[in-house]
Amino acid sequence: MSDPAIKMEKSFGVIPIRVLSGQRHYLLVRHKAGHWGFPKGHACKGESMRETALRELAEETGIHDCRLLDLDPLIETYRYTKSDGTYVQKTVAYLIGLVRGAAVIIRPDEITDIVWNTADSNRITFDEGRYLFERVEAILDSRGLDSGEPAGVGG
Repeated sequence: MSDPAIKMEKSFGVIPIRVLSGQRHYLLVRHKAGHWGFPKGHACKGESMRETALRELAEETGIHDCRLLDLDPLIETYRYTKSDGTYVQKTVAYLIGLVRGAAVIIRPDEITDIVWNTADSNRITFDEGRYLFERVEAILDSRGLDSGEPAGVGG
């Protein structure tokens, strides 16, 4: 049973990756709160995890050409306190997506900055995000995502 003083939140997102000359580049966004991480957001009524993740990616970055890998979602869990004092337990399920182009659009109502970052987690603000990044790197290394078309790409 959950503590009534703790608000539970769920979000879904994409870890966008493009491969250039055998090197992975990850799209990181700076959220309005100031931290760097991957695109994510809340589901609309009736949306699936995949639909939410792809919609949020498009809303925050303008990216529509993203092919999700057929892998289990990666889960990130953390707690924080909102400005009104509400204590939040947040769970984010991320899907890994292969992006073809590099063009992005900053949607200022969603995010404040965007960067394609090579396989380096230093820009990611929180430890949970850096750990998630390391897990993604290990998964992609094992799947051979370094030449542009990995095993296990879904539609």
